Amino acid sequence: KELRGAWITPLLPPLVSHLYARLQDEWARVGVGASQGAAPAATETTAEVVYERLVRDTTREFASLMASMASPDTGTGGMSPSSSSSNLMPKAGSAAAATVALEQAYSRKSAGGTSGEDMGEPRSVLEWLLVHQPATGACVIQAAATILCWPDREAAQRAAPVCRAAIALATRDDRLVELTATHVLSCIIACTRVDVHNSIHPEALSMIREVVMRLSNRTSTVQQTFALTTGATPAAFAELDKQVRTGGSEKKLRELIRGIITSGAAIPVAAADVSGGGGAPKNVIALGDK
Repeated sequence: KELRGAWITPLLPPLVSHLYARLQDEWARVGVGASQGAAPAATETTAEVVYERLVRDTTREFASLMASMASPDTGTGGMSPSSSSSNLMPKAGSAAAATVALEQAYSRKSAGGTSGEDMGEPRSVLEWLLVHQPATGACVIQAAATILCWPDREAAQRAAPVCRAAIALATRDDRLVELTATHVLSCIIACTRVDVHNSIHPEALSMIREVVMRLSNRTSTVQQTFALTTGATPAAFAELDKQVRTGGSEKKLRELIRGIITSGAAIPVAAADVSGGGGAPKNVIALGDK
């Protein structure tokens, strides 16, 4: 832990942004059919099978790294503000316009609300990053949420705690509200539509309930995200919000959320611009140089 400030901290910005950008491209290359967990086709070569295995293994290790960063049990060790290096931060000019705006928002205090500097002593590496290297902290949250869209059950299981941590942190840090209400929520909803993720669907539905309960009264973006990703009407969302706030049973709320997601004509998020096989809006998540 005593070496964390000197070695690990400077490495995180380029490592996280590179892995995130690279894995987006690699999952798009793997393709929808293979990423849905189908058995290798007869025409697939040994090299293609090995390639997909490498993509999956790298994604799982990346998810494990981010889960460790989000865990208070990991702590922050010797990390300090002086151990961060602005020269290693992802350059705004290399990111999409939405990401540049996000980085700028993370670099200033929220008017009338809380910022990372007001959250008290960071308990995890993720919290430390959100205070001292906010663009990298945002990248971690975005990457973990995107992994929920990629049909690898083990990777999604490892990434889910990061998304839950982001939801909890958003109640204390106003800068995280819109990121959680847009990208994180849309990816969690997409996760419930990935068949190979059926074992973590209950966890995903629970996180959706948490987003509604914690954030729908703070931003209308939660309702807008539901409308964009599920086609939910204002009346349907209002009923969900009411049930969440009146203390409906966990089972009933899951069924209600599942019904909203699966009913009617769901509207894909940014249908013309999504990452391979998952449904995550790629224009939101391209952080850092490729």
